[in-house]
Amino acid sequence: MFIAISSVVAVNSGIAQTPFTATYNLSGGGNNVTSFNYNGSAITGAAFGPLLKAGITSTSSNNNYRGSNWTTATSINTGMYIGFTITVQAGYSLDLDGINFGLGRSADGPLLWQWRSSADTYGAAIPGYSSLNGGLTNTSGVLSNPDANSSWTGNVLDLTGATYQGLTGTITFRLYGYDADAAGGTGGLQGNISIIGEYSPLGTNTSVQFASTGSTVSEGVGTVNLSLEITDEDATNDTEVDVVLITGAPGRVNSYTTQTVTFPAGSSADETVTITVTDNGLCDGNTIIGFELQNITGGQGTPTIGGNDTYDLSITDNDVCTSVSYAVTSATVSEGVGTYGVTVNISDFSTTQATYVDVALVTGNGARINGFTSQTVTFPANSGAAQTVTLTVTDNASCDGEAVLTFGLENLTGGQGTPFVGTNSTRTLTINDNDGSSGHVIARQAFDGLGTDNWAITSGAGNISTNAGGSDFPASSRILSGSSSWQT
Repeated sequence: MFIAISSVVAVNSGIAQTPFTATYNLSGGGNNVTSFNYNGSAITGAAFGPLLKAGITSTSSNNNYRGSNWTTATSINTGMYIGFTITVQAGYSLDLDGINFGLGRSADGPLLWQWRSSADTYGAAIPGYSSLNGGLTNTSGVLSNPDANSSWTGNVLDLTGATYQGLTGTITFRLYGYDADAAGGTGGLQGNISIIGEYSPLGTNTSVQFASTGSTVSEGVGTVNLSLEITDEDATNDTEVDVVLITGAPGRVNSYTTQTVTFPAGSSADETVTITVTDNGLCDGNTIIGFELQNITGGQGTPTIGGNDTYDLSITDNDVCTSVSYAVTSATVSEGVGTYGVTVNISDFSTTQATYVDVALVTGNGARINGFTSQTVTFPANSGAAQTVTLTVTDNASCDGEAVLTFGLENLTGGQGTPFVGTNSTRTLTINDNDGSSGHVIARQAFDGLGTDNWAITSGAGNISTNAGGSDFPASSRILSGSSSWQT
């Protein structure tokens, strides 16, 4: 029986919904095909693809849509099904309520059936039925029919769950038959199949974004207004959105915390959030403070944040501060060099205040530089000339090897603004030892007590040989060991 589309209009969340019943009318004998085009009334919000028989052999059955060669296994063959696809038209959404269908089989047809959908990539049976023929049993979406040549109509697959509401795009449903008594048994849809639901036009959604994505200001600007703009505002509902600091130091913008911006109902005017820029008198450099729009609520439809969802506020430091640094970061000298000059540079000096900083030994042996520990360097007011600390390198005539000394800059005062130590804040001085070795054993014979001796020597005059060698001088100056002797 063909069921005409309903003309009743429902209202859901302020958007008009139109109920529909889309029916594949299977009346007659032209159903022995593997693809049966939708022949019901056109539905404004959706298009219905053909009924398909996949993986089975199409069979003839007046007023029905059946096939043979269903699997005889007790689990589904995912390639054997009867199915169809719904395509939701652009500008609409679809809420499905159910599928009204009947089942029929020959004496050897399938005993088990289940519906699955593309919503979960056909992973599981759709479990619920709002109406079920008394001859069928439902176990978690698996329908069992009696082992008889019969049919069971009036079944309604329940699709009212969230999975099948607010649909856009496409969705496909498949009816799998299995556990057939024999491959030649037939089974499939008995009578017409109808899809029941509602379609509705997609409402406009409120959107909020920053009017621009960034700006650059001086630290002394005072305040900056970040502008936010709204589209598709709601006539009766306010729209609210949070402006959240996501990158940068809050202290550079007066310890900013999240602010909520409200667009009044019916207003399309831009709104602003005011940022106070901290003029801190510190030479802390330029910075970028990043803001982001979050947590939009109200408006109409499903409110969204637009493409300009972030804003970068670039702050240029307006402070000038004296800085000092070492002229070089390393040097190497010989221990005999005498003296070595450690040079310190200055930038952005004060015209009225002198600048002071200590050159301090932080690692290494101070004895290698005449006991040096620390010395204060003075940069006179209104002078950018480098200053030098002269180190006396100790030439100690000791074989004490290479020394590496590290110096830092400490206790910086004076100058202008908040003075700071620049990039070259430490440096090294490597001192190469210039002393050679003397008095060392070059070679030796192994005697008693050395661990590798091969001479048995006994103290006493009796162990001094009286047999001088051919050129011994003085005579009788040989150590005797057994039958051998050695010149002393």
